[in-house]
Amino acid sequence: MLNIALVGLPSSGKSSIINSLIGKRVAQSGICRTTLSATLYENLESDDNVRYNIYDLPGIADIEDKDKKFDAMIFDTICKCNLVFWVSDISKSFITNHEYQEFNKIEQHISELGIKQGIPIQLAILLSKVDDNLENLKLNDEEDEQFEICLEDDHTPEIESIDEIKTDEETTIKDIYQKVKNKFTNIPIICYNAHGRSYYHKNSSPNLRKFIKQYKPFNINTKFNLKQYLDHIPEFNDLIKIKYFIEIKIKGLLAQTIEKLMRKPIVKSIEKFDVCDTNNIDENIRLWCPTSSKWAVDCPFEQCATCSKDKYCIRCKAHSTLLASSDFYTPGSCLSSDTRTVINGIGVITCLSGLCCISFRGTWDKILCKHGYNIKKCKSKDTQSTQSTPSKDAHNSLLSLQKELVKIFNSIYSNEIKRKIIKFILYDTMSSTPLHKDDLLGLKSEQYDSQVWNSICMNENKIDIKKYYNYLKDEDTLTANQIFRLIQIGKDLTLEDKLYLYTHPKCDTIKIYDKVFTKENIYNLEYLISGKVFEINTQQDSKEDSQQIKNTKYKFEIYTTTLLEKIKAIRKAAYGYIEEDINITMIPIAYDKFGLFWRP
Repeated sequence: MLNIALVGLPSSGKSSIINSLIGKRVAQSGICRTTLSATLYENLESDDNVRYNIYDLPGIADIEDKDKKFDAMIFDTICKCNLVFWVSDISKSFITNHEYQEFNKIEQHISELGIKQGIPIQLAILLSKVDDNLENLKLNDEEDEQFEICLEDDHTPEIESIDEIKTDEETTIKDIYQKVKNKFTNIPIICYNAHGRSYYHKNSSPNLRKFIKQYKPFNINTKFNLKQYLDHIPEFNDLIKIKYFIEIKIKGLLAQTIEKLMRKPIVKSIEKFDVCDTNNIDENIRLWCPTSSKWAVDCPFEQCATCSKDKYCIRCKAHSTLLASSDFYTPGSCLSSDTRTVINGIGVITCLSGLCCISFRGTWDKILCKHGYNIKKCKSKDTQSTQSTPSKDAHNSLLSLQKELVKIFNSIYSNEIKRKIIKFILYDTMSSTPLHKDDLLGLKSEQYDSQVWNSICMNENKIDIKKYYNYLKDEDTLTANQIFRLIQIGKDLTLEDKLYLYTHPKCDTIKIYDKVFTKENIYNLEYLISGKVFEINTQQDSKEDSQQIKNTKYKFEIYTTTLLEKIKAIRKAAYGYIEEDINITMIPIAYDKFGLFWRP
């Protein structure tokens, strides 16, 4: 069932359309305002057998509507509909800025209903009072050409007249139609002749025909078809759901900084470090982590010691370029060829853009790291940085986001959009192919935080992965974060599928605030089958101690044929025909180093 609203300027033909569809004079029509309230006509059927209800509404933005009560009525009614026709009189359709502005206002309102409230409403333009075949312009052009040929054969003497306009400057209905088509390329446009339908349709009442006869209408553009809009509902609704989820849920979360969303890191150190004064550093000098491709303050790694092997790079904030030495460097002061290591020096440098000349008073080791410590000292093994547990509000926000994501995914009709959602979940700036084409959010790298993204997948609610996305095609480009998310959120992944991902060379231990997903060798078959190996635990608890079924090593059992055959069967299911190259006797030999399962 379609719920339709007719919206437009006063006297655009809305009431005449209603009469033609009902087949009776139920709505007053005329050149003056005749509709003063929203009137619903129910249980109608289109010419292509679609059932619908339709609202006849007052004209929008009328000069008589000083209190804007009609506009408010229209906006309230639109919320109840899933299809809105902007009705425009073809004789003056969009020839004024006023109609453009009012149409844009309706279009913007419908867009906001979709993005902010998740209400899907289709919008189309209905050109009224069209008693010509405007949709077949080619035929009309041919008729014009034939008419011109007839004029050329006419031997009537030419009569000169100084009063007659000779230039072809009149704007025709055909011109107006073409202009509207060119202006609104992404909005469906239909032509409709209400008088023609009222006069010629078999269901029209005698009284309606008698009233319409005065207009001498043509039997053209009298069909009212809605199936194209009904068929488009599933795909259209999917797009609105995604926009709503991204704009309100995801962007709403990212709008809060990680510092506000999560409790700040706790820095623990055995010895006390002296915090350096940053006044000696030019404001354009910033620390850069080449590993995460982020500014040091945004670097997701918890410890400097885990980042960029040795030290941060120095970059120019203005142009985001690595700094290079210049001819007017102080002797002995430079950047080494390895940009990850900074050599002490005092002087002046330029960024690679050649536009910035940056000076500093001091040495490179006076620049502070993201934790507020001197670079070299912050690299000390005695320094530890831990992340406290998420705040209660942050935890609830993430939990709500997880549930909303699964709910949206399961309600999506289009398989293609489901595939895009999965790739959206897998988005990772560390990937060599970070799925920019399917990034529904348009994330910038500085907005991305892998811990937030990983948290979205830490939920008991799951989605089907294999049914809509073949991740094996992108296997070579998968990152540790993406592997973790696939394992956690894939409802249709079997034990062998998860094992295949778990033993991927890129799979690694993942820390998410106070939680940890541990990558370890699997030494116990029962431990694998129980699924404990894929679970997330708190950092404070040892994985072995916190599990009822532990990853304990086998002793003499590892040599029993029965156990090895079970292991071999699981390996074959996980790794396929490649596993045939691994003999059953090789498992005990590789056991101490690789455990029971490793990639062939």
